[in-house]
Amino acid sequence: MNEAFVDEQPLEELLRQHRRMAIAKVPLAWRVGVLRKIAKIDAMNPVWVDDLRDWEIARIKQITVDWKGTDKARVTVEDIFKLQEEVESSTWIVKPPEELTRDIANTAKQRFHETKIAALRNLAIELHNAYSAGDENSGASLALTWSTLLLELQQPPPSNLLDEVAPALEWVGERNQERERLEKHEMLSSKLDHLLRQPKVAEGELQRAYHEVAALQLGIEPLLETRFESRLREVQQTNRRKQVLYISGIVAATLVLMVAGGLWFWNRNYQIAVADTVAKLTQLIDNEQYAEAESIHSTIQRQAASVAKAPQVAALRAELDSRLAAEKKRSEEVANLIQAADAEQLESLDVNKIVTAEKAAKTDVEKSSIAVIRARFEQYQRSLAEEEFGFLKSELQQIEVDLDRIQKSALFSIDETELDNIILSLKGILNRFPRAAVAGRQLVDLSTSKATSLRDSVRKQRREMAQKQTLLVGVRSASTLRDHEAQLQKFIDTMPSDSLSLEFKEAMKEKYLWQSIEDWNGWCNDVVLQAAGKLEPNKAARMLERVDRSTQMFEGLPGQDAVAVYRQRYETSSNRKELLDGLIGNLEDSVILEIVSVEASKGMRSFIHYESVAEVADVVSRTTPSSEITIPVISDAEGGVTNREFKGKVTIGDEPRQFIRTLIRDLKNSRNAILANWESECMKVMEQIVSTPKLDGKIKELLLARVSSTAQDGSSTMMRTLARLQ
Repeated sequence: MNEAFVDEQPLEELLRQHRRMAIAKVPLAWRVGVLRKIAKIDAMNPVWVDDLRDWEIARIKQITVDWKGTDKARVTVEDIFKLQEEVESSTWIVKPPEELTRDIANTAKQRFHETKIAALRNLAIELHNAYSAGDENSGASLALTWSTLLLELQQPPPSNLLDEVAPALEWVGERNQERERLEKHEMLSSKLDHLLRQPKVAEGELQRAYHEVAALQLGIEPLLETRFESRLREVQQTNRRKQVLYISGIVAATLVLMVAGGLWFWNRNYQIAVADTVAKLTQLIDNEQYAEAESIHSTIQRQAASVAKAPQVAALRAELDSRLAAEKKRSEEVANLIQAADAEQLESLDVNKIVTAEKAAKTDVEKSSIAVIRARFEQYQRSLAEEEFGFLKSELQQIEVDLDRIQKSALFSIDETELDNIILSLKGILNRFPRAAVAGRQLVDLSTSKATSLRDSVRKQRREMAQKQTLLVGVRSASTLRDHEAQLQKFIDTMPSDSLSLEFKEAMKEKYLWQSIEDWNGWCNDVVLQAAGKLEPNKAARMLERVDRSTQMFEGLPGQDAVAVYRQRYETSSNRKELLDGLIGNLEDSVILEIVSVEASKGMRSFIHYESVAEVADVVSRTTPSSEITIPVISDAEGGVTNREFKGKVTIGDEPRQFIRTLIRDLKNSRNAILANWESECMKVMEQIVSTPKLDGKIKELLLARVSSTAQDGSSTMMRTLARLQ
């Protein structure tokens, strides 16, 4: 029971935490994490897996919306890395979309690169400051940090940044080499000084330490060199004294034994002396100390000829002579090899000859001599390497210039063949500058990486541009709003990172307004088509309905300021039928409709009612040029009658009665034409009134006033036109 309680306790705590987080509405990512722990502990309960799947789907949607709607430049690098770690986790049941994961990973990679580049730029400033101030310690530390940061980069840094720090890095490298040489010189000098202080030291070891210091070609302190020469003489003198004492001891022992011990004792001591001589000579010969062995043998031969003549000693002497001859021959051969390896002209030095001489050299003097030649050769090789490195850098700089030029060029003008040739040239450039391979390999790799990335980027951009153009053709060629919407969505799904996709997404949010915009554009087109005035009343009413529908949905439409003007036009157009009927009715009810003219021979004209024509017709027909008659004529606008005297021949005309009747008939017959072409037809009517010769001027003015008033009431254009004429 206790174990079961312990096992259930974590699940209960997680469930309690899950409830608290739901109440507190904590971020979805935390709740998904707790739910994963619950599903893992309570694995036998399938409910948790279903809940976790739903929560993960919600979390993926949240990440997608937040990611697409966030300004990536304002998100910290740490937050992007956390988000990348979350979407790339293996704990998802419902995997996030690969496109989202890839986009977040690319952004994280880019931001990481930008962060490192920023750190490198700051480090470049510090390196430059250390270089300018000559601070070697800071420069060395900063150069080490620089190399570490370069190794962390996944993309090549900008070439201008490398060029900026190149002088400082070269200076640090030179200072490090010089410091190493100085430290080695100091160490070897200390070693030589330590040997000089030792009470006992071998001559060969002392000379070897001296030649090691001299081989660095940095000079030896005069005091140290003086001490070396003095101590070397002391060691050589000590060695000679030891040899003399040793030989003297042997001789003295031999004489004492001969004198004191007799022949037997002499023989015994003789054997001891021979054995000691053989042992000493054997040791010296084995140690290849031939000069010391020859010196000892010569001394013994002078002071104890019998010992020197002993077979063992004679055999060692023969071996010593053989060794001396061989050593002399070897020394001559080594001298010849050293001479062959050396040359006055540096370009004549041969590394194979130097290596052969180094292998053959045995003595410290020989090794020191060949070491000097080796140092000259290495210095020459370094100078050649530096020269080739300069040529290599020059070519790489030109390649960088070409790459920058290509990168700044328009995409359509970039020739991929040029990039392929640059990459091919970079692959073989170290073969042309083999001595600069070590120092220049990193620079070549960076340039190659930049050229390859640029070529891949150009190819990718061209593929995307071709795809983009194809998608845009589909958008432009859409013939219906539904097709247009489908093409926009296709563009967004295919190229989600393109700037146009963001614009299209915003446009898609307003697709419910597209039909209204289409109505507005159609209305504007109809306005243009009907600008000539060919607008029937029923069409004017429909135009009013359409403009009301469109303007209710929008504010600030293009040309919306002109709506009021066109509204007035359409409103007046819809009243034209009533205006035309009113004009016809006014003419039919007018007094002048039933009057005719009476005119004397002297141009005297008056008007009478048409119903009075029958009464005066007989009198008028009998008039002569000398006649005088009186006729009742209309004297005022209300139709009042007064008698008027006429002299001469009098005639009765049909106007204006006939003209007005004809005008009324024409207006009725041309009703539809007038309503559709209001301005032009009204102008025709007024022109007809003006051009009729038999109409009295006042009658014309009266008719023109009525027609003009009606025309202006039915058209703002006529109102403006006639207002200017007035």
